[in-house]
Amino acid sequence: MGQSKHFFAPFKTGVILKTAALALLCGVAINAQAALCTQASSPNAAYTAIQPGRSTNLDAVNSVCWLNLPSLTNNTAQTLTYLMRDGSTVKLTVQKTAGQNLSPTTPSWTGAAMFNPGSGASFGSYWPDTGSSPVLYYSTFSTALTTVAITAVSVTNSSSAAVPFRMVVADGESTNGSETLSATINSTLSGGNGIWTQLDKVNSVSNSSTTGPTLSGAATATFTLTGSSTLNAGAYAMWTDRPRSVTVNLSSPSNGRQGFAVGIQMGSVVVNKTITPSRANTSDEFTYTASVNGLPVSQTTSPTNPGTTAAALGGLLPSDVVTVSETMAAGSSSTLSNYIQTFECKTSTGTTVAGTSMGHTLPYANLKIPTYGDNVNCIITNTAPTLKVVKSVLPSSDGGQFTYTLNSGYSGATNVTATGGNATSVSVVTGVGKSPTFKEAASGTTVLANYEASITSCTGDTSGNTVPFTGSPAAGGTVTINSMPAENVTCTLSNKRLPTVQVNKITTNGTGGPFTFTGTNGYSGDSLSTTTAGTATAGTAKLLAASSTQTEITEAAPPSPYQLTGITCTGLGTGGSATQDLANRKVTLNAAATAPGSNIVCTFTNAYQPKADLSVTKTGPAVVASGNTMTYALAVRNSNTVVGAVPVSAAMLKDVALAGAPYVSGSVTITCDTSVAGNVCTAGAIPTVAQLQSGYSIPVAIPVGGVYALSITATVN
Repeated sequence: MGQSKHFFAPFKTGVILKTAALALLCGVAINAQAALCTQASSPNAAYTAIQPGRSTNLDAVNSVCWLNLPSLTNNTAQTLTYLMRDGSTVKLTVQKTAGQNLSPTTPSWTGAAMFNPGSGASFGSYWPDTGSSPVLYYSTFSTALTTVAITAVSVTNSSSAAVPFRMVVADGESTNGSETLSATINSTLSGGNGIWTQLDKVNSVSNSSTTGPTLSGAATATFTLTGSSTLNAGAYAMWTDRPRSVTVNLSSPSNGRQGFAVGIQMGSVVVNKTITPSRANTSDEFTYTASVNGLPVSQTTSPTNPGTTAAALGGLLPSDVVTVSETMAAGSSSTLSNYIQTFECKTSTGTTVAGTSMGHTLPYANLKIPTYGDNVNCIITNTAPTLKVVKSVLPSSDGGQFTYTLNSGYSGATNVTATGGNATSVSVVTGVGKSPTFKEAASGTTVLANYEASITSCTGDTSGNTVPFTGSPAAGGTVTINSMPAENVTCTLSNKRLPTVQVNKITTNGTGGPFTFTGTNGYSGDSLSTTTAGTATAGTAKLLAASSTQTEITEAAPPSPYQLTGITCTGLGTGGSATQDLANRKVTLNAAATAPGSNIVCTFTNAYQPKADLSVTKTGPAVVASGNTMTYALAVRNSNTVVGAVPVSAAMLKDVALAGAPYVSGSVTITCDTSVAGNVCTAGAIPTVAQLQSGYSIPVAIPVGGVYALSITATVN
């Protein structure tokens, strides 16, 4: 039984893998000198990227260390040892137990879809180091079934403790025609899964993916590749977790050649970028970097690379320490602090790598793959905070339309505008620490002055904290967020429709005016006159200064002879009340009455209430001798000494004094007293003695300040 040692050297320049389809090779000791497990120092230019139509599995391409196996020319078992860079040791025994001799080869034929190091259309997706030979290949054409046993497989660390690993078996020749390649897991180490899983499928170098081979047995202990075309074919690479013993069978019934490769899957770190919801400023770009041993791989976002082009490191061992970092690219308007930064790495099984849910902690200089074969995918997320303004119009049924203008706070930034009514929202992407602004204007037939504008709240969406701002939206003013926090912010812009008050005037028993009204809470007053008794004269609806505010409407002293008899109000807000105070000629609307959008109509009713101020005077001689004639005057006056005095019609005059007086019958005469100025008495308006004694309805009106005067003459008995 022969034994060889194989070594993995430290990383050299060029070992860092970008998007190139690169693989690592494990070298075999020759003349006691260790070959290197590194990528070729000057890879062919054709390999600088995964090619269209070929492998697109970057994790797979970057992660396998292919073992340089020795020639298998007889049935002798050979125990091999490979020393990894971190001090771990890979051991296995390999033996051809039947069939054709096999030799280590670097494929030079165009059909080798994985390992051909040619150029142009004939290259393979995986390729070895310069001078390395990863494929065990038939030494000559043969139809014999060839069997290779790989046993006693183990990977231990520098303390001789077992470590998890993955073994990869790949098609080294590209199985076509009637050829087959199969591998069977005979036993596993502790924790091994005992099944094969597809690591990668590489399309044919010249005939796309339709030429096979076909794969069967995935997720079982034996997988088989069967040729399905005589043309150049594709190839598969399959992995299994911690096998102890594996048997590989190859056949080429048509007298051809077959080959396979065995590798230990090492790890990879792939870093991508997510910018959400968009850049804070359109000029912002990010350079994100993964580095190991001081050698960086970087990518920079651009309009064509939003972060999906990976900064990738391959061939990593659990001991390798990877640093992940990012910077703002030249020409960016923002700094990293203007973004909310999160960073998370997950293995291919979806497990979060410990310590990578870090928030604002890049650069992170302690990232390691957990075990051999782990492919770690990292996402750096840069979130630009968003300022959202939500419109609240009260009442919600109000149809007011408004145009909102938001600005991110960056110099030269384009405004974001939107138009809408209640529940409309508009957002602008800004930066942490920036001072975005917003304002509103009326749209269409909406009048901004009809609304009471205010900011009811500005809060952080995550924390719920109040976010300070300056300014007011009243009259279209600008509101400024003092400093945008590291979270999205929502501000509610409230437009309360200002209530209105309209005063209507009704007069009964008469018409007239003007009737004057004043009020509080910005009521600007009105002056009304009536033209039809009992019919309201409508005033003008007047905006109040504020909603939900107690308001008083007062009528000035009305013109005589009107008296305020009642006040009624309609259109009050829910729960509103209108309390009348007739003595002081006012109505008080409570705060609920003047709710937003209330259109209040208060009707003041005044009754026409005339007043008479009548007085009667009687003058004559104190003593009259018998047989003489006496004359006395009787006057009814309508004075203007009271408020509301009006002309009097049908005043009743009664003088019973004559009933007991000693006068000569038939001697009494009653005439209008012409000596009294302004006397309204006429010849047809003189009572008889009997009428005067029983009560006489004066048939003429006595005006205000006027007099009805009679002169009465009689002979004394």
